[in-house]
Amino acid sequence: MPSLGLRRHIRLLSVLVVGLAGTGLLVVGFGLTPLSGSVLGSMFGLGPKSDFSMTSDSPTTVPRGQMGTISVTINSINHFSGSVSVTATLTTSANVPPVVASGQSSVSLTSGGAASFSVTVSATTSTTLGSYNIIVQGKTGMLSHSITVTAQVTPPPPPPTPDFYFYSNATSMTVTQGGSVNATLTVSSILSYSGTVALTASIYPSSVNSPTVSLNRTSLFLPAGGNNATIVTVNTFNATVGYYTISVSGISGSLSHTLDISVSVNHFVGFEQLNLELSYFSSANNVTLYVRNTGSVTSTLVWYSVTDSSGDKYVLSGWNGPVINPNQLGIALVRIGASCPRCVLYGSAFTFTPGYSYTITLITRYGDLFTFTAAP
Repeated sequence: MPSLGLRRHIRLLSVLVVGLAGTGLLVVGFGLTPLSGSVLGSMFGLGPKSDFSMTSDSPTTVPRGQMGTISVTINSINHFSGSVSVTATLTTSANVPPVVASGQSSVSLTSGGAASFSVTVSATTSTTLGSYNIIVQGKTGMLSHSITVTAQVTPPPPPPTPDFYFYSNATSMTVTQGGSVNATLTVSSILSYSGTVALTASIYPSSVNSPTVSLNRTSLFLPAGGNNATIVTVNTFNATVGYYTISVSGISGSLSHTLDISVSVNHFVGFEQLNLELSYFSSANNVTLYVRNTGSVTSTLVWYSVTDSSGDKYVLSGWNGPVINPNQLGIALVRIGASCPRCVLYGSAFTFTPGYSYTITLITRYGDLFTFTAAP
C-alpha cells in the first residue's frame, strides 16, 4: 500500500497533467509538447461522443380511405455506427384514430452515414378527421432520441366524373414554307361519357403572314366509352419562317379542354422562277398560259389576278392551279367574268378585248409572285 507521501505526489502529478491538458500542453521529458483534442479525449474522456440524430419530411396529408407515409432519416454523428431500433406511436386520441406503423423495426447505420425508413398512416372511411401527432423513437444501447411528426386526416377527394380528353398523334410538326402538314386529333370518353364535342383551332402568333389552321370536322359525337377523330391541317402558304403554336379547344356542355401543338415553319430550299412562253385567248373570258419552270423547286400555283389597263381586277384565291416541276412546261387556264364564279371583282367588269393588254399575276404556294403581260 503506497505511503502517505507517495499518494500526495501522485495526486500532485494528476493535477499537473490535467492542468497542462487544459492548455493543450503536456510535459514530456523536460519539454512541453502540444497535445491534440482527440488524444486528450481518448485519455481523459473529454472528446465528443458518438451519437445519432433524427429528421423527417413531416407533416403529411392522408385523405379518408387512403394511406400516407412520412419519411424519417437517422444520421450518424461523430462516426456512430450500429443498429438503431425504431418505433412509431400515435399520441393523439380520437374516436376512430388512424393506424400508425413503422415500416421496419430497426435501421443499420455506418460511420458518417444515414438510413431512412417510413412511417405509414392508414385512414379508413370512418377515421376521425383532424391532426394527429406521432412520436418516432430511435434507441440503441444508452442512446435514445425521438421526434414528433404530424399527419392530417382530411375528407376524401370527390369521386371522378365522366369527362372527355383529346390528344394528337403529333405534339409538334415541321413544315417547309409553302407546304402543308396534317395531324390526327382523337377525342376519347372517360368513365363512359357521351356527348357532342365542338372543336375550334387557332394559331399564334397570328398575323397576315402566319400559317392557317383548319379542322376537317369541327363537331364530333363521342359514344360512351368510345372515341372519334378529326384531321388538323396547317397550311403555310405565304407564311413567315418561325415557330407557331396551334391551340385546339373542345367544348361539350360544361366540360372544356385545350390542347397545344407546336409548329415549326422552315424556309424552303432552292428558288422559283416561272417564264411565260405563250398565251392563247380562247374566248373573251378565258386565256391559257404556257409557263415554263426554270427554277430549282417544284412550283404549285394557288392564286391569280387579272388586271386591265384601267386598274379593274379579277382575283381568284384558293386556286387549284397546275404543279410545274423544274425544267417542265405547265398549262394554266385563267378565267374571268362569267367563266369564274369564284373570282372576286375589284372595280368594273371587263372581258378580254383584242387590241388591249392585260396584266396577269400568278402566286405560288411559297408566296412568290410572277407577273406577265398578255394580249388577245
